[in-house]
Amino acid sequence: LAALSGAIAAEYPAPSPTFEASAYTTWDSKSIAKSRKANIYVPFTAEDGSEDMISVYRLDLVGNDYERGYAHGYLMAKEIIEFQGPQLDKYFMQMVLDIDISSFPEPLQSILRVIQVRGAVAAPEAFRKALTWVWETEESFTPQYLKDEISGMGVGMCDSLRTAGCNATEWTQTIAQLNMLPELIRMACTAYGAWGKATATGNGLIQMRALDFGGGPFANYTIAAVYRDAVQTADSNAFVSITFPGFAGVITGVSERGIGVSEKVWMTYDKRSLQPGSYQGEADIFVLRDILQKAKNRADAEEMVQAANRTWAIFIG
Repeated sequence: LAALSGAIAAEYPAPSPTFEASAYTTWDSKSIAKSRKANIYVPFTAEDGSEDMISVYRLDLVGNDYERGYAHGYLMAKEIIEFQGPQLDKYFMQMVLDIDISSFPEPLQSILRVIQVRGAVAAPEAFRKALTWVWETEESFTPQYLKDEISGMGVGMCDSLRTAGCNATEWTQTIAQLNMLPELIRMACTAYGAWGKATATGNGLIQMRALDFGGGPFANYTIAAVYRDAVQTADSNAFVSITFPGFAGVITGVSERGIGVSEKVWMTYDKRSLQPGSYQGEADIFVLRDILQKAKNRADAEEMVQAANRTWAIFIG
């Protein structure tokens, strides 16, 4: 039995292939200052023999927080319009079948109750009102550097679109509200960690992440965004965030310090209930951004999490 257990423990499935990103990256001709945009396209043959592909946007955002936000808005203006508009509207209409509003505070229940009466057709407007309420509640807890970045996105969008009547202030507000989506749905994702004997090498550390967005628009609008200062300083880390058009917060990523972040809403499995939380605090996605951009080591990251006035209880890995 011991020999059998040892044999089973040593059998690891073959890992998925690792691709050299540069071989599959095509840089766009459109750039702004030192920031640029690309598409990563990896075709492959699936296990069933069918042809498939991975397609991800790539952003290299260089400068201070406002400049990086400006570049994001300038380079992704079209995608931000599509993602936050018709694509999210479809997602909201799909969510009607699954959402339980009873766990929300009364102001949000009042806003979302209309979808129980009118159904999917009322979902986009109701969810946008809910996002507005969340942003207005949490705005005062949001770090200024993130407000600067979001403001830069709005200005960058209008400068890129060059359309009459484009209102950068309105786009800034829309993008700020968009960033509250993980707060509204409380980040029901998946995170996985393995270390020591649980790894193939016996002494490594592996972190995996699944965003669990299902049939929404997220897979088709995924961005691998690299953030870095124009001149490297000790106060700010370069980092990579797997994100979406218009997002300034972080749901998963890794910094140059080797600090990676994943999260999962703190839900108990015996009673299937969320742990207590509120909207009176700094959004979890902004706390995770703080960690990637500012933490020098794990101790720093832990101290930042403990000191933050956070909103919803989440597992952080």
